[in-house]
Amino acid sequence: NPLNKNIPFSVCFGILQALENYCRKKRFDSIVLINTPIIYYKNRDESLNYLLLWNNFKCFENYISHYIKIKECNNINQLLSKRKRRYIKILLNQNKFIIKPDKNLNSFYNILLKSKKMFCSKPTHSLKELKKLQALFPGDIELLVSKHNQEISGGALLFYANDVSC
Repeated sequence: NPLNKNIPFSVCFGILQALENYCRKKRFDSIVLINTPIIYYKNRDESLNYLLLWNNFKCFENYISHYIKIKECNNINQLLSKRKRRYIKILLNQNKFIIKPDKNLNSFYNILLKSKKMFCSKPTHSLKELKKLQALFPGDIELLVSKHNQEISGGALLFYANDVSC
């Protein structure tokens, strides 16, 4: 696991070779590996990605994680464009929407599914996986929802990855 600084490059290479040999022996047509996004690494290490490319593995998808170093930002509004700040201010002044923390992923996930479907994609994690992650890391995952007439109309799921990224 290249997430751990203590595993030498040669061991990572050996594991990848053993996996490839096993798959050939069992006559697999293909395998799919989904790497952990770099943002979650405590010590950045591209060894696995390098070895996969070196051994002619093909990349079919790239997951791009965006993050903001919240600790370095005095005013969260600075992160938004003037147009978005104005739009949010109007909505908040009309008192039609409230934004608040929430623990219930069910309603949020239904909205997420509909939103992803519009772009012919699916969420990275299933609802079951998100609930498990929320249980495993209760202080590191926060759901913010927007409500209109007491009904969830949108939301953002925040992952506080580690001290390096947040």
